[in-house]
Formats: sequence, structure tokens, C-alpha cells
Amino acid sequence: MTPVGAKVAFALGALALAIIALFALERVGAPDALVAALGPIAALIGVAGLGVLTRARTLLDYLSARRATPPFYAGLALAAVIGGFALAFAGAAEDATDLPWRGVGGGIVFAALAVAPRWRGRQASTVADVFATRFPSPFTRVAFALILCACGWGLATSGLGYAALSLRDSLGVGENAALALSAVALVLSLAPGGLRSLVWTDAASGATGLLVIGLLLALSAQSGLDVQFENVGAALAVWPAAPLVQEVAAAAAAASLFAFVHPALSVASAAAARRAGLTALIALGLGGAAAA
Repeated sequence: MTPVGAKVAFALGALALAIIALFALERVGAPDALVAALGPIAALIGVAGLGVLTRARTLLDYLSARRATPPFYAGLALAAVIGGFALAFAGAAEDATDLPWRGVGGGIVFAALAVAPRWRGRQASTVADVFATRFPSPFTRVAFALILCACGWGLATSGLGYAALSLRDSLGVGENAALALSAVALVLSLAPGGLRSLVWTDAASGATGLLVIGLLLALSAQSGLDVQFENVGAALAVWPAAPLVQEVAAAAAAASLFAFVHPALSVASAAAARRAGLTALIALGLGGAAAA
């Protein structure tokens, strides 16, 4: 195991133990306020710690993670990014069932299995590299830079907002304090290692989400609740459909969303990027079915 892999394995193990401990505290009757507060604190410390542990020592590490990320972990990272995007997308409407989910789902599948591997095949270190080499005109570069900046700020703002809301409700702190704590954790999770920190912190988030869902399912089964996965398909079959033009627009937007490309830029090849995309879709499918 590489030194980075050993550090990540240690951090993931510690985070998993912390989550299991939280569930154990809840089961033995610990105060709900304590359990609710410890969850976000563990998450903040976990992502910030991973970012520091995976700090980059060279520019190659920072920009492309040395192309050394295993496809499985890159897939978990992509699953976390897509899951966060889905939460932000659902929060954009009062009734999430009215949103063009079929188009979004189709676009995500296309992005994970076709778009991201193609961009990895271009040997780019960042999305901006592709635009800079394919479109030499200064005007075009500026236009794409503004688009990337707007998309990046929008995604970062939505993620930061959700994190701050969780902290505010769990810790009982003010909005400004919650935003400040979330921003500090975000900087620590990304700045030290660039793409390497981004991929590994996202992978930890994806693994943590699956672990939490698995524990909840186990507790539900232990409590005698009826968990039937076959009901998920029936529920999706009667899901309201958005107008066709909205579905097509949502599919195009999701397929071109640059945030779904970054995990693929850290793996060894375009084929590895496709395996990462397939891993992400399987993880999302299992997690979504369990959550439903």
C-alpha cells in the first residue's frame, strides 16, 4: 500500500468507527442532542483531516493526483458528487417530484460512462486544459472561463449552504458561525492536495454515506420494519414525468456538468474512468434504493 493509501485507510477506518460509535450511543440511550451534534463534528474533522493527510508535494500530485487513484475509489468520489448534486437539485423546488429526474438520470449516466472517460483520454489535468487547447481564441477562453467560474461557484455555494444548515440545526450555532466552520473544513479538505484531496475526501464521503444507509437498514430490520426493495421499482414507475423539453434540457445540462469529470482525471486511463463511472452508478443505485 502506498503512503497515501495507508493514510487514507487509517482516516477512513477512524471515520467508520466514529459513525458506528454514534449509532451505538443512540442505541444505548444517549441524549439526542449529543448524537446530533457529534455527527457533523465527526464529518467536519474527517474531511478536513483527509485533506491534510493527502496534501500534494508536487504539482503533478496537485493537478492530476499522479493518475494513481484506483477506479473503485474514484467511483465512490463520483457517487458522492452526484449525490450532493441531486440534493441541491431537489432543494430547488418545493415539490421534488415535479423535477425532470429522468432527464437528469440519463444525463448523469452519459456523463459517467461517456463524457468523463473521453475527457480523460484527452490527457488533460483539468477541464480548463481542454478548453485552452481546443479553443485558442482569447474571447472563447474568457467565455468558457466565466462559465466554469459561474458553475463552480454555484455548486460550491449550494454544498456550503447545505453543510451550514446541517451545522446550524445540529449544533445550535448561528448562521454565520455555521458558514465559517463549513468554509474552514472545505478549504482544509481541498487546498492542501488539489485534485488528490478532492477525490479522496469525496470517496470518504461516498463510503460514509453507504455505511450510514447500511447501518440504518440493519437497524430497521432489527426493529422489525418491512424493508422491500421491490417496492422501489413500482414507486418509480408511477413517478410524475416532467415535460419533454425539460427532460431533454436537464439531460444535456447533467451530461455536460464539469464536476462529474474531475474524479476521472485522477485515474490511469479512459478505461479506468469508465470503470469508475460504472462503480459510481452501482453505488448510487444501491444507496438510492436503500434510501427509498
